[in-house]
Amino acid sequence: MKRILLIVAILLTIGQVSAQKNKNKTTYAGIVLSGDDNKPLPGVSVIVSNTVIGTQTDVDGRFRFQGPAHAELSISYLGFETQQIRPQHPLNIKVVLMPDDKLIDEVVVVGYGTARKSELTTASSGLRSRDMVTEGVTSFEQSLQGKLSGVVVTNTEGAPGSSMSMEIRGVASISGTSEPLYVIDGIPMDSDEDLNASQTGRSFTQGLNPMAMLNAQDIESIEILKDASATSIYGSRGANGVVLITTKSGREGRATVNASYSMGFSSLVRMIDVLSPIEYAEYRNWAQGTERYTPEVMATLSNNPHRWQDLIYRTGRTQDYALSVSGGTKKFTYMLSGNYFDQQGIIINSGFSRATFRSNLAFELRPGVRLLSRTNFNRGVYDQVASSTSGSDSKQQGIIKQALRMDPAMPKDKDYDPELDGLIDTDGTLRNPYIEATEPTLKTATNRITSGLTLEAQLTKHLLFRPTFSVDYAVSRADTYYPATTQQGKSTAGNDMGFASLQYVESMKWANENQLTYQNTFAGKHAFTAMAVMSLEQLIRARDRSSARGFVSDDLLNNVLQNGLSETYVLQTGKTKTSLMSYTGRINYGYDRRYMFTAAVRADGSSKFGKNNRWGVFPSVSAAWNAMNEKWFSNALSAARINNLRLRFSWGLVGNQAIPAYQSQSTVSLGWYPSSGEDVPTAVAVRLANPDLKWESTEQYNVGFDFGAFDNRLTLTVNWYRKDTKDLLQSILIPASTGFQSQYQNRGAIRNQGMEFELTARPVETKNFTWNIMANISFNRNEITDLGDVTEQFTADLGSLGYTPFIQKVGYSLGTLWGYKADGVYQNLEECADIKSSVIHGLNEGDSDELRYQKMVGEVRYVDTNHDGVIDDSDRVKIGDVNPAYTFGITNVFTWKRLSLNVLIVGRMGGDVYNQVFSELESLSGYSNMTREAFYGRWQGEGTSYTYPKLHDINNPRKRYVSSFFVEDASFVRIKNVRLSFAFDKKLTGLKWFPDGAIWFAVDNLATFTDYRGYDPEVSSYGQSAAYRGIDMGAYPQCRTYSVGINFKF
Repeated sequence: MKRILLIVAILLTIGQVSAQKNKNKTTYAGIVLSGDDNKPLPGVSVIVSNTVIGTQTDVDGRFRFQGPAHAELSISYLGFETQQIRPQHPLNIKVVLMPDDKLIDEVVVVGYGTARKSELTTASSGLRSRDMVTEGVTSFEQSLQGKLSGVVVTNTEGAPGSSMSMEIRGVASISGTSEPLYVIDGIPMDSDEDLNASQTGRSFTQGLNPMAMLNAQDIESIEILKDASATSIYGSRGANGVVLITTKSGREGRATVNASYSMGFSSLVRMIDVLSPIEYAEYRNWAQGTERYTPEVMATLSNNPHRWQDLIYRTGRTQDYALSVSGGTKKFTYMLSGNYFDQQGIIINSGFSRATFRSNLAFELRPGVRLLSRTNFNRGVYDQVASSTSGSDSKQQGIIKQALRMDPAMPKDKDYDPELDGLIDTDGTLRNPYIEATEPTLKTATNRITSGLTLEAQLTKHLLFRPTFSVDYAVSRADTYYPATTQQGKSTAGNDMGFASLQYVESMKWANENQLTYQNTFAGKHAFTAMAVMSLEQLIRARDRSSARGFVSDDLLNNVLQNGLSETYVLQTGKTKTSLMSYTGRINYGYDRRYMFTAAVRADGSSKFGKNNRWGVFPSVSAAWNAMNEKWFSNALSAARINNLRLRFSWGLVGNQAIPAYQSQSTVSLGWYPSSGEDVPTAVAVRLANPDLKWESTEQYNVGFDFGAFDNRLTLTVNWYRKDTKDLLQSILIPASTGFQSQYQNRGAIRNQGMEFELTARPVETKNFTWNIMANISFNRNEITDLGDVTEQFTADLGSLGYTPFIQKVGYSLGTLWGYKADGVYQNLEECADIKSSVIHGLNEGDSDELRYQKMVGEVRYVDTNHDGVIDDSDRVKIGDVNPAYTFGITNVFTWKRLSLNVLIVGRMGGDVYNQVFSELESLSGYSNMTREAFYGRWQGEGTSYTYPKLHDINNPRKRYVSSFFVEDASFVRIKNVRLSFAFDKKLTGLKWFPDGAIWFAVDNLATFTDYRGYDPEVSSYGQSAAYRGIDMGAYPQCRTYSVGINFKF
């Protein structure tokens, strides 16, 4: 009995102690949200301060645990500021963590999802809106220049709204472009220039940039996926990299209004010195051997070496208005924005305007189910001028060339002057640049609407279903009219006729994606995510073009084409349809945040390819090791003040389907067959089928590491990569016996290999002053490794010039320039005695010394590279390479109290440009004007010049060949942007009603340091063409812009 009583007493005592202990405990429960996007944060550590008591949030951001009553809780998550709270209502805790800019572990966007940066296994670079200049820019791509390693953004020309070129880790295609895939809010976008209707004669107008239709101020973040493991999730469209753009969304809370206005003034950075009117008149009198310009006429001429340039260039004006409102409740959030952008070009009669409206909405239909709606409407209007020359017609001389080459004595409003003996345009290639700029109508208007609807359904705690349906619709109209006073407006017979055309392009793309994602963490250490996607998309594009010439009056422009001569009327129509079906899977596994592994595969089926190769499979794998989470290593690293050390490896295969529709199929067109004295309509085959046509495929390896020290005040990211692209898609010449000229085939291979470095540093950080540095440098080597059954192949000639500087050879880069090697000027007969004949100089074997002297002495000396005494095609050698050795960018941000100074410097070392404009300006012959440097530095006798040859008279024009004489080093260092801003708020003004905001002043293209003699070294007259980079044929020059603006936040 005593024993029983003793046991009962002990149990009662234990019960009392246990009750007293539970009385001192409290259940804590709640949710943790991201202050960045108001979404739940999984994996957040919620513990009692200075203890190990606590838990982590689940996939919905929720937590629940028991701890001491009235405890202080510590909530922490990598990439966000840690919070300590003492909750008043322990069962209903709501915590909003704000991103910490000082920490590296921010959440970044990846293909079909997001990831913490510390857990990435792939190579990517990104920018948030705070790191970008978004006000007053035509296209968001301008904000990326010099900011990211491995990403080369080039202003191929400076026309308002013109195309830009973006290369990610080099050029890997011959027939296509190097442009990446753009994905905006999960919707793949068409960024090719063919989205816009084009001008008749577009070969010498600017390529239009569809991405200029996006308002840069709507962008929240941009992430560039660079290695194949990251891009293979996009399969056949990821070979050139992927640009993921996330636009701004609404957040729970009161309405926030942002308004901004900016205006800027732009002008030509520099002019090119050519002969003034009086200097040219003196040359022309000598060249013709007559007194074409009498002393009386010459007395009226000026000595202005920029006469035509002064007439066609102007100070352009830019205005940018933006307004947005965002906010919402727990059930509904919204972001609405509008923008109007208007840019006047620095060439008269050129400009671009854009109006956009965006609506981003989110509805919570029920707990765990959300509906997302994202819609963007924009309208862009391009006013163009014929600024470049890359066409097939020798008379299509862009006005940039005309302003440099044209007789500067000509009146600005005439093509000829009777007092100057009739037509000035004697050789048929020179026209009045002022008339060519002001009188034609070249206008393109594009309306585009993109809309996506996404359902996010949390089927279970760990399973998310996310179907998306999107539409991208665009319609574009191009109006063209050349009056009879212009070159295009004249008929081939020389009669004053007038030329008009009208073109429509309608594009409709729809896409459906169905995504299923499973995410779970086991035993607190095993993080597992599996994702599967099935997608289908279709693109239909229709094009209609009609044209005519021979109009009685110019007043109606192109509005009544039937008024033209009936025999000149041309009607062209066309329609294409392409489809793509895809299946995608990806698995992510992480152990204890130390070891991360990713595997993905995508299968694409494209209607563009032959029936034997319609499907392509693109796998990838990647892994990473986070040394900071190794217990045996982390203490030593922390003692060295290292807080991030991560190694990465990836391998993957991606594809490219960037060819026109129906290239694998036989196609026919209408033809005529003579029968019984009459022409009978019949079908004529125009393309030979290739059922074996298949994808270009790119295999890529990447090894990288990430380093951070001193609380990430110093970070470094390094990547090495190798990209091998094979089965290049090319239009290949085929035997005439087939009845066809060419056929798309898979032939050739290209390798890109390089290193990338990204550095950030905060050298100074005090209470009032901060200095931040962001720097990057990229090295890439490009090489053609295979051309099939040939060792070299030629690109097409440069328009009417009858030659090409590009020959593609195994072992050389895509972009190697080939031609004759110039070596000074022949000074006397002895120096050219070893040359028996020369196709360049017109020297024939057996010519007399008199002819030899006339043809050779005073002319450019070209190296007889094979030492056979003959200067001909066999002497052409490598004379340059358009690919730079490396590119770099450095951003310095100085902040003192409310003042901030941002300076961006970009540069390119190496990389040549073939200056075709100067090859005409410095031919020193014919009717063309010329540079003053060449004219006054020309050879006039032995020893007078070792650089420029002698003058030729008009009846003996000098033939032009591709030579090293006009290959110029296009290296440059540019102060790209300087921006000074001052922030203000209610504290500064003392007025409660006064909004927060900033006022700023900026200069773009402040200074460029280069030896290039053209307008700008960053030039490519062929726009986005991969095979014709680095050619200057008179592209629209870049400008210097001074801007001022103000932002308000209410």
